[in-house]
Amino acid sequence: MYRSTDAAGKIQQNTEYLADSLDINGLELKNITITPFKKWGLVISGKGKLPQSPVVGIGAFKDKQILLDYISNSLTIAENINDASLMKGGFKEISFRISADGRVFNVEQSGYKYNLIFDTGATTSMIWSKRLKKHEIVSCLLVDAEMDNKGCEATMLTIKSGNGDAQPFAAVIVAGDFTHMGSIDGLIGNSFLRGRKILSDFKNSKVFISDARQKG
Repeated sequence: MYRSTDAAGKIQQNTEYLADSLDINGLELKNITITPFKKWGLVISGKGKLPQSPVVGIGAFKDKQILLDYISNSLTIAENINDASLMKGGFKEISFRISADGRVFNVEQSGYKYNLIFDTGATTSMIWSKRLKKHEIVSCLLVDAEMDNKGCEATMLTIKSGNGDAQPFAAVIVAGDFTHMGSIDGLIGNSFLRGRKILSDFKNSKVFISDARQKG
């Protein structure tokens, strides 16, 4: 039994089980920790909904390499993708650190740095308003062209690769008390990932992201 807290601050009691093997669409995962599904998350739009379906966490892919292709909507599991081939394919390595909350990336704005979690389950990227030290307001349509822009505010952030290349992206500014998130200032969600390819190398603790949006 353990306790978890989501971005909305909701605390839940959870039971963990250890499965010797788990079959997901023909993929066999071994020695996997699982827990009964419960709705969790943060809804920032009146039209938003909490997840309804079970999910697979990053812990299921320890010691593997996962390529998430948001262009062709596919997932590939590998073990020996070469770094050099990724670089030739237009990928950039992004530094991160592991915390109890997940993979944490540094992003910047106006000379200030913020800690954002890489969350493939989040529809949009977001940052807590009380954490922002200085920022300019932009349209939420820059986050997602289909968002309801009424009463919504966003701002531009920048994430840098290991060689210093900057990739700007927009994030929704979310008001509220997020002290329960500790040092985490927001989330990098699918609004940033859409149109890209992401290689998560859990084997060597690396993440590579395609350096430009592409059309499928």
